[in-house]
Amino acid sequence: MKLVLNSPTPLDDVFRTEGEKMKEWFIPIINEVYGTSYKVSQATILMQPNEQMHEAAVDTDDVDQKGIPKKITDMSILVEGHVYHLECQSLEDGTIVIRLVEYGLYLAVRNANLDKKTGVLDVNLPRQLVLYLRRREAGKAVEVHYRYDDQQIRVLIPGIPVQKYSIRELFEKKLYLLIPYYMMRYEEQFETGAGLENPRIREDLEELNQRLYSLSMDEEFPFIYVRYLAELSQTVMKHITRKVEKEKREGLVKSMGGTVLELETDRILKIGEERGEKRGEERGEKRGEERGILIGEKRGKIIGRVLSMHEDGHSVPEIANRVQITTKEVQNILMTEKF
Repeated sequence: MKLVLNSPTPLDDVFRTEGEKMKEWFIPIINEVYGTSYKVSQATILMQPNEQMHEAAVDTDDVDQKGIPKKITDMSILVEGHVYHLECQSLEDGTIVIRLVEYGLYLAVRNANLDKKTGVLDVNLPRQLVLYLRRREAGKAVEVHYRYDDQQIRVLIPGIPVQKYSIRELFEKKLYLLIPYYMMRYEEQFETGAGLENPRIREDLEELNQRLYSLSMDEEFPFIYVRYLAELSQTVMKHITRKVEKEKREGLVKSMGGTVLELETDRILKIGEERGEKRGEERGEKRGEERGILIGEKRGKIIGRVLSMHEDGHSVPEIANRVQITTKEVQNILMTEKF
């Protein structure tokens, strides 16, 4: 099924779609930022309900004229007892720190644990991180100071600059969910038209396709996920080339992940052929069996009449004439069945 992303926020939608379709692959990103060693195949992941974040945002000033929140949290997941809140930042608009605090506190309260015996409420702030889609350098971590009277908690929230990683690093570190955003490093060139003349863009597109193709052969990473990455990459490419003339733009979009999507088409055709062949064999066997039964029944009746008439003293030519078979067939039946 093709992913349909036609909203005005395609970059955020790509991130959320990854969370819905292949959330376990956020694990390598968390490991990269926090130095953890969670295993994709072993981690227990529970999605936190973003709908409640949506409700929380309604009570703030972060709403549009229709009362709909402008931004809601991108991703909050529970991994082996730890809550992680991930935000995808496409524009440096200065609001990220407010959103991190707002949603971080909401998640902390939502997941708080009250000890009924002692009456102590245990509130844990989530581990947070920000994916900066257009950054090439890490920059400073977001710093937040929580104060209560003369007490203070200093929290540093790390960020991951997506454009920092080469194609090789994305695949070697298994940061597959960052792949759709890779070509954003050429966004400005596409806007000015210079990108169409840059040979490096074609080289990167070819390498991405080759590596995606190789990834499609990796049993650890489901093929459908590779297809999602190809389609989501095309969504981002379509967005960043929106100022490129239509024909050239369509060529660029199609080339991003095109090898994988063509492979998917071939795979579907092959599956269809195999299923068709199997069903044909099954139907053929069934028909053959039914036909065999009918032939067997008919043959049995003929044999019975031949033997009966022979016992009554009828000659071979007479039997052949009345049963409507050849004299040779009558003789074969008598030789085979009588002894």
